[in-house]
Amino acid sequence: MNDSSPALPRLGRRQVLGSMIAATTAGLARPARPALARSRRFFGPDGEAIGLQIYTLGSDALKDLDAALGAIAAIGYRTVELMPMADHAPAEIRDALRRAGLVAHGTQTSFVTPSGPNLTTGLAEQIEAARTIGIEWLVPSLFDLPGRLGPPREGEDLGAWYVRLAGEMTADDWKRYADRLNKTAAALKPHGLRIAHHNHNLEFNPVGDTTGFDLIVRHTDPALVAFEIDTGWVAAAGHDPIAILKRYPGRFRLIHMKDIAPETAPNYAFKQVPAIPGQGVLDWAALLPAAKAAGVTGWYVEQEGPFAGSRLDAVRANYAYLATLDA
Repeated sequence: MNDSSPALPRLGRRQVLGSMIAATTAGLARPARPALARSRRFFGPDGEAIGLQIYTLGSDALKDLDAALGAIAAIGYRTVELMPMADHAPAEIRDALRRAGLVAHGTQTSFVTPSGPNLTTGLAEQIEAARTIGIEWLVPSLFDLPGRLGPPREGEDLGAWYVRLAGEMTADDWKRYADRLNKTAAALKPHGLRIAHHNHNLEFNPVGDTTGFDLIVRHTDPALVAFEIDTGWVAAAGHDPIAILKRYPGRFRLIHMKDIAPETAPNYAFKQVPAIPGQGVLDWAALLPAAKAAGVTGWYVEQEGPFAGSRLDAVRANYAYLATLDA
């Protein structure tokens, strides 16, 4: 320091305190900078619980239930939707879910299955199993076929039989199925169980100026029957899932989040080219809010084959994309 520099004035105690107070109050007077808004994810701790329809893993993987459910939970899934699993007793399924830290709110079922209990031949058994596991929803994934159209032809498998008969069903046939849903839902209600019809693309067969799906929705009791929209099968039929959700607000409680590739030609025959969400044709940033506005509370990933890699890789990829979407 240069000794010839003028001496700095010495501040008294009162002056120091006054300067400190002035500086502090000046800082308080300045408007605070707005905090950066943090986007909230649609799925996650502050959002919806993302689940998996375990059909995606395949029946072979589900033979070791603890390993399969543990792998699902490790990815980040919080809920699952079950499927018929004749190799596992309901109590075994319940205990495996608890060990994995997963919750199941529903299971797929059917009015017609080649083997095992269904809603036609084993309703009491299905009610008992649902109550043991602790699920709320029974989700028929195949509609009831009219007996007048006859059994499968020789060499005709279940899928081909359904495709053929769905194209022959009349408006009265679809209304009869709607009545079947109403009656089954009424039988389930005293047991604390609910029913939600799951669509494929077969229900979108034209029936005059409407479709089989529209007839089912319009002729079921909203107080009893809900729906699980499968977005991939809606798109495979050439329809817009968002338009369907907006057409029937309050009727959809569950969703299968499924995408399809652009090369999928519209059809009513169980045909689609699968795609990971974000790599297909659907706008998920718009679709998810539309589903929530329509009343959806149960969110499940499901992917059809064929798979580019392993089924578990597809389960991971679905989760990885959906978990990035903002609310």
